[in-house]
Amino acid sequence: MEGFLQALLAVDPAAAFARADIDGSGHLTFDEWQLAFGGEEGVETDVLRALFDEFDADQNGCVSLAEFQAGLKTVRPLATGLDVMKKTSCAASGSKTLLLPASP
Repeated sequence: MEGFLQALLAVDPAAAFARADIDGSGHLTFDEWQLAFGGEEGVETDVLRALFDEFDADQNGCVSLAEFQAGLKTVRPLATGLDVMKKTSCAASGSKTLLLPASP
């Protein structure tokens, strides 16, 4: 899941969107979303679908760049909270963690 969130929270969201937009349509289909953000991380399809649906504000079955950028504003605080919880948990166990980038 960590790699999935890192992909979504790329330093340049427009570039991440462009890489995911395989057909160059300016919109991400769920298939493109799954290929771009599911990857080798083994993120479950239902998790990917739920996030896709959340980003798809107009519920037309595609995520536009504007929807993607707006969705990131929702995901960034969530990821930051996950980082804090993970860091606290890992500190207690003595392990190290890779933190996701914070909101700009």
